[in-house]
Amino acid sequence: MLDAFEIVRRNLGLLGHAFLITVELNVASIALALSLGALMGIGRVYGGHWANRALGLVIDVVRSIPILVIMVWAFFGLPLLLGLKVFPAFIAGVLALGLHSGVYIAEIVRGGLASVRAGQMHAALALGMSWWQAVRRIVLPQAAIRMMPPLNTRIVRNIKDSVLASTIAVQELFWAANLLEGETAKPFPIYTTLMVFYFIVIVLIARVLDRTYMKVAARGAA
Repeated sequence: MLDAFEIVRRNLGLLGHAFLITVELNVASIALALSLGALMGIGRVYGGHWANRALGLVIDVVRSIPILVIMVWAFFGLPLLLGLKVFPAFIAGVLALGLHSGVYIAEIVRGGLASVRAGQMHAALALGMSWWQAVRRIVLPQAAIRMMPPLNTRIVRNIKDSVLASTIAVQELFWAANLLEGETAKPFPIYTTLMVFYFIVIVLIARVLDRTYMKVAARGAA
């Protein structure tokens, strides 16, 4: 049985390179998702009636489409729209993951901001703060604590969804596993290693995020 896993040991270089691409893919897509989500969430709460409705429509449309469909469309459709002959698969993966996670984060941000009583915003404005100062100093610190648990869940989900980037030839871990399986015809050791690896990584990241939330929440309650 252990001899079967020799395939994995002999290909640690390939898997290590794929791991780095997986990290880059997730860091870039999560950063994009947080930025998009924050802007859209703030826009829905403070942008007025029409901004709220327009952004809500965008969010509903994106959430109704499977992430894999968005990813494949980004890879094949964007080059046609932009007049490009070649479009990097990595960029398509980042855009698809960032957009998909971003619309969910937008709703998390909207809910967090809406949970802060409107009177606090009015009081801050009455004290002479600008709109942005009131949001940044008064509303966001309170809302951020309430947003952290669902944000943590969304980050973990983004990491899981990133394996779908292999379908557009992003050379991340699942792509590398598929490549090795095709060359060796030994799926058990390859996919077992991948499964155990993702389990460990996801559990560790979830623990770190949960502990961060507990520390921030404890400071907020103090």
